[in-house]
Amino acid sequence: MVGIADVCEKALYKFEEAFLEGKNIGSAHYPELKRFHRHESGSLRLIRTACKVFAVGEDEKSGANTVHGTNNGLLRAVSLDIKEDLYLAGCKSFGLISKLITGPLWRLLESPGHILEMNKFYKQVIDFLVKGVSDTELAVKFCNGTESPFDTDISTDDKLLQDLVKRKYRCGCNCCSNGSKFIPGYS
Repeated sequence: MVGIADVCEKALYKFEEAFLEGKNIGSAHYPELKRFHRHESGSLRLIRTACKVFAVGEDEKSGANTVHGTNNGLLRAVSLDIKEDLYLAGCKSFGLISKLITGPLWRLLESPGHILEMNKFYKQVIDFLVKGVSDTELAVKFCNGTESPFDTDISTDDKLLQDLVKRKYRCGCNCCSNGSKFIPGYS
């Protein structure tokens, strides 16, 4: 599990790059806001900069611990990026991966038993991801929060999961619609 966030981030970065085809959206459109950009996806940048603005400790790990005045540039960057449905979809994908894959894996890892017993769960994740590459229906069910790699019931009462699977953000660019070059058959 070590490194899964980095792998997901790199994949999302490549997806955004391919999807945008060189166009700049959100804060990337403004040269004066480039100081908030790193070599990362727009979705991760949105999470990082929003945490820097709103949480305790002043970064995505610790948050902001003091009121240090308004940083108009940072707030503007967050404001521009949070309006981009592509970035919001990426943030939701990070949330779904955490909720349906890494969270359950951590709970299994912390449960009593031998570490070698984890192999079957890692294999389930690998098989699920490999199948999801070619099985659009499985990918859609995962995005809807109704399918996970594990043989467990997914609670329909889970408020966080309900928020993650709401379909109120649509980018209007057919990335998630029928006939998309990225997810054919998804509607």
